[in-house]
Amino acid sequence: MSKGAIVKLERFWQKWESPLQQLVQARGGAKLIFPARLDQNEPAEGSSTYTVRPTQPIAIFNAPTKASSTRSSNDAIRLAIFIHGSFDMHVVDGEAIMTKADCNVSFFKSKIEGHITTLTLFDALHFDFELSENQTSFHPIFHAQRGVSRNVTEPVIRKIWEAQYKRGRAELAVEIAHPPGTPYLRLPTPQLDMFSVLTLVLADFFCNPGDKAKGNPHTEKRFKELLKLLMSPENLVRDGKGARSLMTRFHQGDPAYMSTGHWYAESCSL
Repeated sequence: MSKGAIVKLERFWQKWESPLQQLVQARGGAKLIFPARLDQNEPAEGSSTYTVRPTQPIAIFNAPTKASSTRSSNDAIRLAIFIHGSFDMHVVDGEAIMTKADCNVSFFKSKIEGHITTLTLFDALHFDFELSENQTSFHPIFHAQRGVSRNVTEPVIRKIWEAQYKRGRAELAVEIAHPPGTPYLRLPTPQLDMFSVLTLVLADFFCNPGDKAKGNPHTEKRFKELLKLLMSPENLVRDGKGARSLMTRFHQGDPAYMSTGHWYAESCSL
């Protein structure tokens, strides 16, 4: 991708850390590790498509099991969540459009015994989209499947962990096995790229509707800020080739776009 386009995408990527941190830190002890940089693969000879991905998975340690969890009542049941993925960006006449994307979210149960913290994989979801000439009639453009990411491995997890907890935190054990469930069922979805998946993870694990009654009125406001970012024109991947293809089936003339953000009631008041 042109230097200007990758800089623009990376600048938008970096805008996510602050609102994410605000929501994560409000949940009592959870910690977000957000890579600030994106890697860019050079295209094959004769191609103008670049693959862009974060330098390491996004990690959330000590996350609650659900948004309504409290630190005291669920101290023994905490999660480690890892999110990773990529965007394929094709340049046409100076415009960068996303032609392919994938995202994986992996959930580990976190258990502390003495000086050993054990992370055990118990679920993983893969979100994918590809629109190509070779795509069959039975392959939803956007879909979710169960499956473990090849980018979330024990060495990768250990590297992220040790960079954050090299002082005052003891040994780490990682148990990765295939989670239960079939990996072959494709569930049609809206476009669930890394930005969208970050939004839904924060919504379901860090945004408790009871916060206002508990004296924390800021959760809804912060989540709306996240939705605004997701649906912003600055988001170069919000209406990629797949989304445009789907929307032309419903609109005449210039297509509108549909974001994961539109699935949330809060988006009606943005």
